[in-house]
Amino acid sequence: SAIQETSSHTTQCKSTAVMAFREPIHILGAGSIGVCWSALIRSSLPAYPVTLLSRHNTATTNSKASNQHPSTRDVALKRLHPKPTVEKLQLSQHLIGSNHNDLESTKIKNLLVTTKSYQAREAVESILPYLEKESSKIIIICNGALSVKEDLSKFEIPLVLATTTHGAYLENNKQDVVHAGVGKTYIENMPQLAELWDSVGMRCKSLSTNEMNVMLWQKLAANCVINPLTAIFRCSNGELLLEPSFPQLLYEIVGELVAVANMDDSDSTGGEASITEEALVAFVYEVIRDTEHNRSSMYQDIVLKQQKSEIDHLNGFVVKKGRVVGVECTTNEDIVGRIKQLETRNKNAH
Repeated sequence: SAIQETSSHTTQCKSTAVMAFREPIHILGAGSIGVCWSALIRSSLPAYPVTLLSRHNTATTNSKASNQHPSTRDVALKRLHPKPTVEKLQLSQHLIGSNHNDLESTKIKNLLVTTKSYQAREAVESILPYLEKESSKIIIICNGALSVKEDLSKFEIPLVLATTTHGAYLENNKQDVVHAGVGKTYIENMPQLAELWDSVGMRCKSLSTNEMNVMLWQKLAANCVINPLTAIFRCSNGELLLEPSFPQLLYEIVGELVAVANMDDSDSTGGEASITEEALVAFVYEVIRDTEHNRSSMYQDIVLKQQKSEIDHLNGFVVKKGRVVGVECTTNEDIVGRIKQLETRNKNAH
């Protein structure tokens, strides 16, 4: 099969290569990142066992549109870099919550969670019968992964953290996925899977638990600043730099987050890789410059789609952790309150 040829070729080229990763991957969440990941793997390795897990109602809506059998999903993968290309693909898909449950005899080995952070616990709960405590892994690649990890720890299945800066969005009634920004991907202590993902264009590297923890606090800092402030000021990421109050808000949000991160013993950041305000502020500015034209996910949720945001898993997580470790987080608390007000206003306007 194609996958075996690819794997053996890779092994010949790199005598020092880690053993090729061949285990099936199930992707929970048929949003932009879930569909993009599935499409990138299908495009490079057509025979690789990768399956999207979709909620029954979303999947059937998409299937009806093109009269497909619900166990497959036709998508167009649109790449913008290095030059615009379009590739038609058929993805493997299982429906959750349908009366003809496709998962009947499946045991899921590697579950990649790409849902919204506030949907993760319920979504994982819906497929728990197909996960095994001994052999399954749950890989979390949501926004607010540190918070989602706490939500999912009660299931007692090994959790692996991952993060990505790739940009993707769905269009054309969710039948096309646009791989808009080529970023980098990191996963915790899974070099074989990192190599597989790297080979299909995800630019992936495996990190130690320590390195991943520092990276996720960095990413959380960027999300806690950029997401809510772009929604409050109704602007693109780059336009934040024009807001007179931005520098003060940045330092207050990040200062509180750093105090919490360094007091938090549940995931010790270890000796060398400590988390400093200076490093996090520099990282936030770097992300703003790299994504200056982007509309953040919270801007989209609050301003464009008028739906629930992920604030509880971002600034809300910092406030919650602050209470546990005895750090007051007044600015983050204020930001949570302001976003909740906008959510309430949207709800009342409907």
